[in-house]
Amino acid sequence: MNQHRALIVEDSEPMVRLIAGLLKTIRGLQVEFAHDGIDALKRLKQSRFDLILTDLEMPILSGMQFIAKLRNDPAYRNVSVVVVSAEGSDRQQSAARSAGATEFLQKPLQGGKLIEVVRRVLEMDADAATAPATTPGRAPIPRIFKDTAISRPSAPTAHADTRTKILVCDDDPTLQRLMSSFVAKSLRAEVKSAKDGFDALELLDEYEPDLLILDMMMPRVSGAQVLDELARRRERGLATPRVLVYSAMDLRRDVLRKGAHGFLQKPGNIEQIREAILGALAAEAHAPNTAFAIGLR
Repeated sequence: MNQHRALIVEDSEPMVRLIAGLLKTIRGLQVEFAHDGIDALKRLKQSRFDLILTDLEMPILSGMQFIAKLRNDPAYRNVSVVVVSAEGSDRQQSAARSAGATEFLQKPLQGGKLIEVVRRVLEMDADAATAPATTPGRAPIPRIFKDTAISRPSAPTAHADTRTKILVCDDDPTLQRLMSSFVAKSLRAEVKSAKDGFDALELLDEYEPDLLILDMMMPRVSGAQVLDELARRRERGLATPRVLVYSAMDLRRDVLRKGAHGFLQKPGNIEQIREAILGALAAEAHAPNTAFAIGLR
């Protein structure tokens, strides 16, 4: 099996983790990262890479400047460069391609599209590229965000709702309302809410959410008890949602060990919440070692 090496050039650590997590599902691909264009140029002198994924908006040396320097280096004149940027206008894409970009992907990122593009530019065999799932549960969501919406695989019906389903569980009515409103309006996901862990567990079978956003300190049934129940269901071979724990206390080690796919410490701004949701959805189903965590101070 051919071995390939990819370099991620990105100044946002959460985005690096997200992209790296997705790329690590591709067999035969080794992943490294650089925090900016200058750091990337240093790494390119030290090692050989077959693929470069770069942001455009970075300090010191912009993505456009980095690509231009790259194309002036005979060693990397023909290497594949995939731009991953929030700036996705036709003009910006045209400028990036003129500078030497091979592909252009717009943030918020579509995980399935990223893997498809990487496999194509590296000419990897489709059957050997992606590791098969070895744990029970939902299949990976091929599209995470579409434009500003989250999308999910659609059932073969004429009027299927393709939005991702998210269940928000928090006993604080204000936080529950704010989180539900953000998910529904900003991400255009389908959302339901539960006031505690007992209600959340009752809704799981009926609603079948793709993601559970879970507070920890709640009456009747706590967040920790919900995680324990989900673990028991998985042991019986039942499908369970990905879980993003949202707590004022720094419980990341405990909740990730219990099987959560992501952790976000309260309070959080809109962008941090968006990145945490995206990271949890991108995490491999029921694999805590691929979980996504953001600690907020």
